[in-house]
Amino acid sequence: MSYNYNSSRSESGSITGYIIMAIAAVAVLGWPWLVWGPSLAHGWADVFISAAPVFIFIGAIVALFVVAVIAFSAGNGPGAAIGTIAVLGILLLLVLSIITAVRTTFDTHAQYVSSVKVVTDPAPDYAPRAPYDVAASSAHKLMGDTTGTELNSKVLIDQGKSGLWTTLVERNGWQVGYESVQTIDIPMFGAADASNVKNCNFDVNAAEQRLGGVLPHESLDLMVNAQTPVNVTFDSGDVYGYCDGDTPKVVVPLKSHDGFWITKWNVFGAAVYDGKTGQVTVFTDTSDIPGPVYPQSLAAIQRQALDALNKDGKVGTWEDHVQNRNGFENANDTGSFNGSEFTLRYAGDSDAGYSTPLSPRGSSTSVVAIANIDATESTSGKLNTLSVHKYAKGHTRSANSSIAQEIETQYSWMPDWATGLEVFEVVPGEDGNWVASIGKSQNIVYRAVIEQDGDAILYDKNGDEVTRTGTQPGDDGSTSEPVEVDGDLAAMTPAQLHDLAGRILDELARRATK
Repeated sequence: MSYNYNSSRSESGSITGYIIMAIAAVAVLGWPWLVWGPSLAHGWADVFISAAPVFIFIGAIVALFVVAVIAFSAGNGPGAAIGTIAVLGILLLLVLSIITAVRTTFDTHAQYVSSVKVVTDPAPDYAPRAPYDVAASSAHKLMGDTTGTELNSKVLIDQGKSGLWTTLVERNGWQVGYESVQTIDIPMFGAADASNVKNCNFDVNAAEQRLGGVLPHESLDLMVNAQTPVNVTFDSGDVYGYCDGDTPKVVVPLKSHDGFWITKWNVFGAAVYDGKTGQVTVFTDTSDIPGPVYPQSLAAIQRQALDALNKDGKVGTWEDHVQNRNGFENANDTGSFNGSEFTLRYAGDSDAGYSTPLSPRGSSTSVVAIANIDATESTSGKLNTLSVHKYAKGHTRSANSSIAQEIETQYSWMPDWATGLEVFEVVPGEDGNWVASIGKSQNIVYRAVIEQDGDAILYDKNGDEVTRTGTQPGDDGSTSEPVEVDGDLAAMTPAQLHDLAGRILDELARRATK
């Protein structure tokens, strides 16, 4: 009896090689999970929950493709028949996947209808606020000795006189966190200055993390994900900062993705990052956190689901949905500077809501309703009610871009337009009126109140009526008396100045023809 030692060594070497390859594979594939495990788990969970039907269809198609290849490789006979059936199955699955995608969108949106209330009551009265464009421009120009880069501004509409605009400032450099939170209490008229600005600074040694940080020691995403279930996520557009005294804090509103195939988003709570200690605390009770704790992205999801409504405010049919016969959508106003989910304070209250002008689905740009959802209150596991306040027939509004254009046309005689005057956002106001802010860059000069009948009244910083649409300089309340040439120009309204200038030009023209 003989024993082949070379064969034994060969088999042993092969086994050792496989073991080394397995260890290397685990090391290559496993170390990211050791470093970024919570974030990877959240990411894959969100992908699987969102795209479960896609994965199922892809898996089935791949399986049939393998069957077809094996069957056809076997030659003619039963193999060819099986291969043909597999190919037909692939084509059928492709068609079904398209139908399922459209149907799943409708069924998903239909789940949110239970949180929608369609009413004919007027929308809430909203207090005025400074426009976003003015806030963003002011944040950039009032950075002071801050050396970082400002991120998107958000409004803590429940704070300050008319809402505090806050901006997270990111430190410059590689692998660094936030530098400060800037808050600006922007006046309703004029421009903000240094006296309106407050900065609270992060402890750069204790609080090194930021959202979007890549490495573990700088990743705020990783800290939040490590303390929440894998189906909980957040949208960076919902995040905002505020100053708790001298302590900067970053609020990350959280939402959970629940269900399988037909999924639904819900409120989870909020994570708060302390800029002095670098600690993250997750709250499911957000009642003590200032600002828009209800995720703005979730409010947008609920608003988008209005395409599943029928005329009675209930779930409509899939056929009506795909043919755009029912429901609402964000005002389809391509020429407008307005978006959706405006954060507006309720008049006479410290609470606020997200407000969006709505149009019927289709090509109409008329505003037929206003959507409102509470922004400063949230309950874990529960959606806030989305109220749709419909205008009565015959009382719908023109598109906001049309209103802005009409304001510029009606007030074209004002000399300010030549020096950069522009219409900023047009938002709901009080008593069913809408308010347009008019100014230059970071300076609010006028406010136009658009009444329910469509007339627009222009007010200056003193609250005086400058003019209104449908009137000409000299025939409105502010220019009823003839203007004396030797009058005090500084005391005249723009309409009076225009009237005086017109009379001078007319007189010069008359004399030139003599």
